[in-house]
Amino acid sequence: MTLKDLRRLAAQGEGPRLEFKRSTGELQEALQTACAFMNGLGGRILVGVKPDGTLAGQQVSDKTLRDIAHALEGFEPPSRVDVERVPLASGLEILVITVPAAGGAVSLAIFDDRVEIWSAGALPSGITPEALSRKHLSVQRNPLIADVFYRAGLIEKWGRGTNRVIEQCRKHGIAPPTFEEITGATVVTFRAQVRLAVPPHETPHVTPHETPHVGAQAAKLLAACREPCARDELQRLLGLHDRMHFLRTYIEPLMAKGWLEMTIPDKPKSRLQRYRATAAGLAQLQGSRKS
Repeated sequence: MTLKDLRRLAAQGEGPRLEFKRSTGELQEALQTACAFMNGLGGRILVGVKPDGTLAGQQVSDKTLRDIAHALEGFEPPSRVDVERVPLASGLEILVITVPAAGGAVSLAIFDDRVEIWSAGALPSGITPEALSRKHLSVQRNPLIADVFYRAGLIEKWGRGTNRVIEQCRKHGIAPPTFEEITGATVVTFRAQVRLAVPPHETPHVTPHETPHVGAQAAKLLAACREPCARDELQRLLGLHDRMHFLRTYIEPLMAKGWLEMTIPDKPKSRLQRYRATAAGLAQLQGSRKS
């Protein structure tokens, strides 16, 4: 993760899948949060960040990293938790702890104009979403398994998987995919003219479970947010009861696209928090109605 990525993440403020800790003095609380994330939708913990999102930084010792590694070994069932150090200009560092969602499922969402593949967990340290579209370093999370697959002829060892996908897309006249990191998940999006065998008024089918989409329901949400609306009002509007499902499926994706924003971004958990459509969101809404 780059410093620019870190600043952008901290600017989002704390939420259901993002928490800030001032220092490793709060390491025990950070690990408790990691455990909660692991049992839910996953998320990120930024250690060295103030509650208002200011990057304070701290000295990160080898002992601290050993303590974290030792604590993670005690998690059952074992799960891949990424711990990354991001240096600041001051010489201090921010610890970024990325926790995958329970089960680490890969989800496929099919829409009229695109296919999205959501995979729990962030990219390996040193690899950015932009790097996946060009030549990049091959980082193997498990070298032993990678070596077995390589000897079996199932994979290469040169980090060309995403490049080969792009080559095949161009060969068949399909736009190359885009790669993103969104709240601890890696998202690959293929855009094309896809004809779906569903009635015109039905929502496209999503497998293996519901994942973020922008369709009729999201359009209804954006329309309601012409004026600031509370989360519970929006949930009732869509007839949804699960708060976390609502946030993950609608609010987070719309905010990530820049179509929805908080009225109190520096206090994401405020009881006075409201959501409103941005100019880009209203433009998207208008465009979808014309089409």
